[in-house]
Amino acid sequence: MKQKVISYMAFILIPLLLLAVHVYFFITVDNPAYTINTDPDYAYLLSAVDLSNLGISKMVLHPGTTFQVLAHLVMRTAYFLNPGAGENFQVSVLKNPVFYLTVLQGTFALLNIILVLALGIVTYRVTKRLYAGLLMQFTPFFSVQLLIFGFRKVTADILLISVSLVLTMVLVKWLHEEQESVGRPVGGPPSLTKRGIYKYAIFLGVISGFALATKVTFLVVLVVPIMMLPSIRSRFIYLASTVAGVFIFTLPIASQYPILYRFIAQIFTHKGIYGHGAPAVIDLGEYVSNLEKLAAENLPFLLLLIVGIIFLITIYIKYINGRSQNTGDSIFISLSARMLPAILISQILGILVVARHFKSKYLLPVLCLSPVLLYLPGLFKQKAGTDKTHPVFSRKWVNVAVSCFIVFSLGYTLYGLNQFHYIQSLRLKEAAAIKQKLTGEYKDHCIIYYYNAPSEIFGLEFGHQWTPAFRKALLEIYGDHYFYNHNARTFYSWKGGGISLEELKTQYHGRIILFGNPFPQLREKQNIRLPDFPLKDVFGGTYYTLYVVGI
Repeated sequence: MKQKVISYMAFILIPLLLLAVHVYFFITVDNPAYTINTDPDYAYLLSAVDLSNLGISKMVLHPGTTFQVLAHLVMRTAYFLNPGAGENFQVSVLKNPVFYLTVLQGTFALLNIILVLALGIVTYRVTKRLYAGLLMQFTPFFSVQLLIFGFRKVTADILLISVSLVLTMVLVKWLHEEQESVGRPVGGPPSLTKRGIYKYAIFLGVISGFALATKVTFLVVLVVPIMMLPSIRSRFIYLASTVAGVFIFTLPIASQYPILYRFIAQIFTHKGIYGHGAPAVIDLGEYVSNLEKLAAENLPFLLLLIVGIIFLITIYIKYINGRSQNTGDSIFISLSARMLPAILISQILGILVVARHFKSKYLLPVLCLSPVLLYLPGLFKQKAGTDKTHPVFSRKWVNVAVSCFIVFSLGYTLYGLNQFHYIQSLRLKEAAAIKQKLTGEYKDHCIIYYYNAPSEIFGLEFGHQWTPAFRKALLEIYGDHYFYNHNARTFYSWKGGGISLEELKTQYHGRIILFGNPFPQLREKQNIRLPDFPLKDVFGGTYYTLYVVGI
């Protein structure tokens, strides 16, 4: 009993470490009050608010529906507990965006920390092995992307990681229910009846439908259940459950399905980011360059994928090729032999798809599957033991290899996290220095905000682009402000809509300053058109800057 209690206490260690990472980042660089995380945080914030009174979300491109609905419920709860000075819900959020972003950030980070704790405990309960539970809990440390987007950003990605952790729990439980067949007499009953398989098919379908309604990047993971399910009927049940799940979980955007369809279609038919750019299936030069970036940013993931492929080949040589004669073992190997290639194929597809429009965060669903790959050799180790006919699976070899990889992955991820923290610190310093200039040297200038300006005003405008119904409320709360659309190269305000540069020059006697990302950086990342009027960079920042408009 005492040993069991100690084992359960061990599963608190990694969640506590994740909590410490979240708190450290929040205090030093990620507090929403610092306003260096406006895209897409404020877009999700205002889109979630727009669901009030059974409203229809206008932000459908990810589609992100599940995250918006849950975010709305979380904010409603926070409002109920702290309603403010008699304000209605929408006004409360618009007046206090930092408070509600903090609530969302903390709630979803805590959800993922709890799920990591649950993943370890569930794995331990079904495997009866402490190392297996701790190995699964190591999931967030397989990639710096999992730490960046799983515990600190207000985006759909944080919920996508939640769903992926739940999926991992189900896969581990399923695998070990099948493993119970090991050692059964020939002709004995299987561990899972058809009815049991169908239950798994439905449950996995609901999870997949929820995940796809959260973000379409989960699509490549559908390969895993499809390959693992043993019959055509079970696969049909799974796909039908997935489609039904997607439909149910995206009901708030049902009227916007055509927009969602066009967006997804453009992504696959245009070479620019988010479906922009010239029509093309693939830009070979850019594709190869993206693969190189992907490998550099996700080296542990790539190495594990390569090892997994080698391991798969070895399995087929050693086991599938008739070397194991035990009937029960054959049943177990059958499921494992389906799981291993299913995960590998899903991850390879993820790489091929993401390399087309590269951002490492698009790999999050397949990154979460990595611990299962690392865990499978341990299952074969249990069977092989010290069996000299299967030296590649010997206990010592597997222990050393897994331990070395965990140490390497942890070091690589923490190094990447430290680099990310350093960049965030630089961004924060630049933002603070610019705000000081705006309230000092340029206090008599007309401030015009454009993309990614570290400001609450720009954040609200960025979110407002998805929810135009809030313009009147924003104007009443904050007064009028001016903005520059770098894609259309136009100026506008909350009060009067479009306005010309000449009008602004006349109104403010030529004292006009633009505040946002450096334009060369935007041109490189988003292929924008540069402004067609004279500008002078008076700050020279790397991440943010100020431009004085020429007379």
